[in-house]
Amino acid sequence: MTDQAFDVVCTSQDRETWEKERLTGVGSSDAPCVLGISRFKSPFAIYAVKIGADYSKIDPMLSKWGHRCEPFVLEDFVEETGREAELHGELIRSRERPWQTATLDATQAGKHRPGPGILEIKSTTVGDNWTDGVPLEHQIQVQHQLAVTGWQWASIAVIVFQYGYHFYWQDIERDESLISLINKTEEEFWFEHVKKGIPPPPDGFASTTEALKKLYPTDNGETISLPHDLHEADLERVDIDSQLKDLKAKRTLIDNRLKAAIGEATTGLLGDVTYTYRADKNGKRTMRRVERG
Repeated sequence: MTDQAFDVVCTSQDRETWEKERLTGVGSSDAPCVLGISRFKSPFAIYAVKIGADYSKIDPMLSKWGHRCEPFVLEDFVEETGREAELHGELIRSRERPWQTATLDATQAGKHRPGPGILEIKSTTVGDNWTDGVPLEHQIQVQHQLAVTGWQWASIAVIVFQYGYHFYWQDIERDESLISLINKTEEEFWFEHVKKGIPPPPDGFASTTEALKKLYPTDNGETISLPHDLHEADLERVDIDSQLKDLKAKRTLIDNRLKAAIGEATTGLLGDVTYTYRADKNGKRTMRRVERG
């Protein structure tokens, strides 16, 4: 189609090429991270990946089982919706915004629907995140894909392996205001940070801590002056350390009182709370707290 909004770059089956091409732009899985709403990775961590400081390949086991689940989720989706759908797996690049890429899990066609639609496939063991509909981070991911393709609609289908097997799906319409925000934020991230080699402000994510280790794995022996705005942060750090020390001492006091009360027993009951104080095979006792429902 001459009016197609994207070009096909490669297939995800060509793993080596696919991994390299993912570094050349902002992908759909990067989108919620760049916008700062991902539970797993921060903008700083994505920056480290894109400049090659943290070339962490996707866990092969997660990728393997994710791909193995896709045909079964697709089959359930087709059965429930009566739509035509097929697996896709190609990395595509926006013609208007070449720094914006996406790998579509599948595509679909629906009656009374304008053109083709995207089908994003998920599998998870955490079902609570889906009880109130599609989590925001996944909505961002799909809107990013709609931005790249130029298409008008999509669906998300998910299987949840929690207390059995559960299948959910939901249609998602193109949201121009949200896409505008995504495009603006990603463009700024790509050109003001990645291309200029200027990292985003660090945050409290564990992924940022790991990214900093990859960015600065060793020291060079130099002495530098730190920015003046870190004086307040330094004082706050000292205060936090003091509070943590006091809290740790208080926690130890409480733990010791509980352990003394349990004594040689294995279990102690305290209202609706149970404390266990068991010894492992090496004789080391560990105390645990459990609320009884």
